[in-house]
Amino acid sequence: GEAWEIGARRVVRQFCYAGMPFSSDDVREMCVAPPNPNAWGSLFRALANEGLITDIGTTRSRRPDAHGRKVTRWRPSS
Repeated sequence: GEAWEIGARRVVRQFCYAGMPFSSDDVREMCVAPPNPNAWGSLFRALANEGLITDIGTTRSRRPDAHGRKVTRWRPSS
């Protein structure tokens, strides 16, 4: 779990450094799967609570297994 989280946080920081809005789909495409799928939500909630990212609305997931459900779009916090 810890190695996964370190890698996922690194990917989120890359999006933040680039100043690009992103969703969990974008991060998932660049990471290995976490030991528990609920880890994604926990990760983004923690990063928002730490002040690294800010919720800017929702978009539809591109992942076929998500069946178009809404996912949060994020941007780097200012």
